[in-house]
Amino acid sequence: MKALGTFVDWLSERHAGHVSETHAPGITIDGLSSEHAEQLRELVAQTGWGGSVVDAVGDEFPAGRTSEGVGPFALAFNKPVVPGEVVFVSTRAFGEWLLAPTDARVVRVATCESAFRTEAFLVGSASTLAAEHEQRARKCPQRVVRDLSGTKLVPVDLCPLLLADGSPMPRGDVAFEEWLARVSVQAAACVANEVHAERSMEFSGPPRVALACPNPGTDIELIDWFEPLQEVARWVYDLDREVELRHRLFTQEFARLAFGESLVPDAIRKSAAAALEGSRIAYAFHLQEISKDALKGLTDLRKAVSEDIQKLFEATRQLSLGAAGALFYAAGLLVARLTTPLPELLYGALVLLGFAYIGLMVLINGRAVLYQRHLRDLWRSKLYRFLTDAEFAALVQTPTVRAERLLLGTMWVVLVLGTCVFLVAALSGPTIAG
Repeated sequence: MKALGTFVDWLSERHAGHVSETHAPGITIDGLSSEHAEQLRELVAQTGWGGSVVDAVGDEFPAGRTSEGVGPFALAFNKPVVPGEVVFVSTRAFGEWLLAPTDARVVRVATCESAFRTEAFLVGSASTLAAEHEQRARKCPQRVVRDLSGTKLVPVDLCPLLLADGSPMPRGDVAFEEWLARVSVQAAACVANEVHAERSMEFSGPPRVALACPNPGTDIELIDWFEPLQEVARWVYDLDREVELRHRLFTQEFARLAFGESLVPDAIRKSAAAALEGSRIAYAFHLQEISKDALKGLTDLRKAVSEDIQKLFEATRQLSLGAAGALFYAAGLLVARLTTPLPELLYGALVLLGFAYIGLMVLINGRAVLYQRHLRDLWRSKLYRFLTDAEFAALVQTPTVRAERLLLGTMWVVLVLGTCVFLVAALSGPTIAG
């Protein structure tokens, strides 16, 4: 397959044939001479794929008979189809696919000799073994960078532009150099603030710096500035919730250090490493300030939780005392019912008043519990969003729920016991005459 890919690239570079290839299985190479068509047919046959040759008028010719046709000739054949994989015979077709890659875990390029892995897929030859690899997901750069170029230079996914950890960088490999040339400018666009027409990138300052990018294919030796660019992109897009902050810190520091430069490669080669180090230091100070605020917030939260628990314990104590008073009141009514002549209407009103007192205590405490729950939910969404659900549950929910359970249990005991006592008082026998 490598010989086929090399010959196809040779034909394309010398304009001796036009290659029509995408990630789809079908490939057509037209504009061929009779000799080139025969050579190409033989190479395709060696891969086991097969193919057909037609001349300018559409007649098909078997092997060794193309000289009888009318040139130029065209060869059409199909690549193998494997789920999760794409195959490219032409290196240029692979480079064009990188501008809008499809969802594939393995990309096989005919001219690739040394495999390398990005965070999205493995690039290798037909014989490369594809081990299982977990694909990363990073925040979409288009949500951070303003793309005003009109050509969608800022990609949707950054992962195809980043080498995976531990992946080799096979310098000199045709497929790797093609990947490098295609993705370098896109990766640079992901760490800029704005991308304008003619591949101009702007970094916010102060001062604001506008840098130009070289055209594709004009600078293949990109590794000197691409390595620090990879480090910057990995750090900026490492944590989804921190991308905006890290991106802003880097662009401000980079604009300050790169002031006076005119080209993106030169600026990144000279200033990216220092700007990244400065951004990391600024980010560490930011985290330290957040930690101070978080510590103060946790102290306030501890006080608030302690006060809530004390309120619940006090409510439980008051409910118990009120219930005891109500029970003594019920007992007094029962004694009066048995020893003193009382009008039925007055006695019934006194029993109803005692039962209403019990019910009112239970209702007030129940509403207080619901109100405290509402306040805790409000704190959670407004003041303590930096806490995870597990941390908030351990620090707030668990202790308060235990105190609430004690109060709710006391409420049920008071309600059941009070109902029974006042029901007995209501159904007690007639007054005993003196």
